[in-house]
Amino acid sequence: MTEKLTLTVAQRLNLILQYRILELLDPENREHHQQAQTILKNGYTLSYRELTRNLQEELPIEVCQDILDILEMYEAILDSKEHLGDPLPEGRLLFPGFSEADESHLAAYAAHVVDVKKRFSSVKQGQKKANFAGRIPMMDQYRLMLEKFRQVPFSERPRMSRAVLDDLLNS
Repeated sequence: MTEKLTLTVAQRLNLILQYRILELLDPENREHHQQAQTILKNGYTLSYRELTRNLQEELPIEVCQDILDILEMYEAILDSKEHLGDPLPEGRLLFPGFSEADESHLAAYAAHVVDVKKRFSSVKQGQKKANFAGRIPMMDQYRLMLEKFRQVPFSERPRMSRAVLDDLLNS
């Protein structure tokens, strides 16, 4: 978050009251809540970042949708594997995740969808890391794969042919 953070008086008052309630409900962190109130009461705009340091940048709706589509694609790949007479090597079918260094926010959203929202549970099977964190950036490759996957008729997705799977996985 590099943009300048400013708050209206009403927003500051609202946050001050919330931190006051937290101070009473959470005595272990009383000092932090009191410091937050001081920052807000005095309008120390540079210090507002201290209050938001744990917030991540928002993921655009389009990126969230791409991640859902990627998880759906890998679920369809795994479903299709079950119907192939000539199986693909198991390692090629596993969802590689997202780069822990460069795409951690994408991995976190994928984990949220699978673990919290309880969707695409089959994609999690065989994962080496529970949080979908991988070693290399994958989003560009996934988008190439999605271009091809979106051309597959919806009714054929759970039973894609070996040729279609090879084409997807070789994108």
